[in-house]
Amino acid sequence: MSNFKQFCKDSIAKTFHSKYINVMMYPRLIKLVINSSLGLKGNNSSYLNSFCNELYEISCQKPIIISSKSSISNFNIRKGIPNGLKVTLRNNLMFNFISKFIDISVPRIVDFRGFSNSNVDYNGNFNFGYFNHIIFPEVFLNGSTIIPKGFNINIVINSLSRSDSLSMLKSIGFPFI
Repeated sequence: MSNFKQFCKDSIAKTFHSKYINVMMYPRLIKLVINSSLGLKGNNSSYLNSFCNELYEISCQKPIIISSKSSISNFNIRKGIPNGLKVTLRNNLMFNFISKFIDISVPRIVDFRGFSNSNVDYNGNFNFGYFNHIIFPEVFLNGSTIIPKGFNINIVINSLSRSDSLSMLKSIGFPFI
């Protein structure tokens, strides 16, 4: 078991030991989903391959290419054209990504004061997005021009209330305002 996974279990147990009698009532992390849109560049195979490789380096798991299901002429979308990438992380990969994100990537965000409490929805899931993927150290700035790519990260939490999810995320180390 990784050190961060054990740290999460210990900090969650300390936080909720007095509130809940049963250990199974403690909130826990289920999965982490990273989404990104390709926009109109889904037709460009070199752009798609480079972005797949960058997302693989960031998450250590191969992304799924999401293709459009139907044609929409107003948005210049045709059926079968790739328009997004998705990665779902569970267990050890999820804990490794969260520890790397909290310790390395969040301090690299310019003018960052903390996440808003409104990023946690009423089911207790934590959602946030960022417009530039260069905050991750895996994306090396070599001589080529790197186009900033946005992403959305969704952390699914099994909890009884929104306040439990917030206190669990704070105990793990997520900075909130």
